[in-house]
Amino acid sequence: MHQSPNMELKRINRNRIFRFILQQRTTSKSEIAYELRISLPTVTQNLATLMEQELILETGEYESTGGRRAKMISCNAQARVAVGIDITRNHISAVVVDLVGNIIDDIREPFCCSDPNKVPQKVKQLVDSILLNNQILDESVLGVAVSIPAIVASDYRTLDTELVLPFPSDFYQYFQEYIRFPYLFYNDANCGGFAELWRRRPTERDMFYFSLSGTVGGAAMLGNQIYTGQYNYSGEIGHTILVPGGKQCYCGKHGCVDAYCNANVLAELTNGNLADFFARLQAGDDEANTRMEAYLDNLSIAVHNVRMLFDCDIILGGYVGSYSALYLDRLKKKVQALDTFDKAPDYLVGCHYNTEASAVGAALMYISAFIDQV
Repeated sequence: MHQSPNMELKRINRNRIFRFILQQRTTSKSEIAYELRISLPTVTQNLATLMEQELILETGEYESTGGRRAKMISCNAQARVAVGIDITRNHISAVVVDLVGNIIDDIREPFCCSDPNKVPQKVKQLVDSILLNNQILDESVLGVAVSIPAIVASDYRTLDTELVLPFPSDFYQYFQEYIRFPYLFYNDANCGGFAELWRRRPTERDMFYFSLSGTVGGAAMLGNQIYTGQYNYSGEIGHTILVPGGKQCYCGKHGCVDAYCNANVLAELTNGNLADFFARLQAGDDEANTRMEAYLDNLSIAVHNVRMLFDCDIILGGYVGSYSALYLDRLKKKVQALDTFDKAPDYLVGCHYNTEASAVGAALMYISAFIDQV
C-alpha cells in the first residue's frame, strides 16, 4: 500500500530532521528550522515523534539571548545499536556500534576458522559476551552483520565465491540456531570501505578503498554507495594481474596483485608479525627497507591503475593501511611518477580505522538501514 503524498512528505521531513541532529550532535529547534527551511510547527511536531520513539533527548539549555532559553536537542545514540562481526582465517572480531557510528566496545580473539561448523558457535559466544559486558538489551539490537572474506550474493546470505576459507555457499544457514537477532553477510572489503565512507560524510567525493590485509581486496564507493557491479565482483583489485605469469595467488592464478601486496609479503620477514616489521622499518633496518621498497613499487602500480579507472580518492586500509603514516610519502612519489597527467597524488590517504574497519562497517550497514527508515 502506497503512502499518500502528505504522509510521505511527513516522513521525509522527519528523516531530514533526524539526520541533521545526528550530524550536528547537539542542536536546537530554531537551528533545525532555519538550516532545513522547515516551519517551526513542523519541526516541533517531528521532534515530539522522535522523542516518543526515544531517538532524541533534551540534554540541556543554551545561554539566554534575552528570551526563553532554547533546549539542547541531541540524538539518543544508544537507543539502537548493531553488532559487527569480522571473520578472518585466524581471528574473529566483534564490535558494537551506536546510531552515530561510535564504537561502544570491541573484542578480537584468535580463532582458527577452517571448520565452518565451529565458527557460528564462536560468533554466538562473542555476541553474547559483548552485549552482556555492556549491559545492552536485546530490544535495542538492530541486528548482527557478518563481514566475511568472500563474494556475497545480493541476498546478503549466499556465498557466491569463497576462496579464502572453506565455507559452503549456504554457510548462512549454519548460524540459525546460534544468532537470535536478524543477521546478514557482507564482503569484508566492502565493509571496510563503508566504514571509511561513513567517517567522511557528508561528502560528494567518490572513493576507492584498498584493503591491504592477509588478502587484498577493494571497494568502489561511488555516489555515497558501494558499487557492487553486475555479479558483485566490483572492487576485486587483489585479483587483477600485476605480473603476467608471476607468483601464484591463493586463487590459483599467477601474478595477481594479492600475491605481491598482501600484508604477509611484509610480515614474513618478522615471523608473521606486521607490527615488528614496521618497527624495524621505522628503526632504519636495511632489510625491512628493501622489502618495503619492492612492496611499494608493486602497490603504486595497483593504485595508479585504480586512479586512472575511477579518478577518485583512494583510501589505504587494512593491516598495512593502518601503518600508512610510515610510508605514504614514499608511495605518493612512486604513484606520481606513473601518473600520465602528472597530478600530485593528494587523493591518496591513509584510513581512519586502524583496526576493526570491516567489523565496524558491517555494523554500520544495519545502522544506515535503520536511519533510512526513521
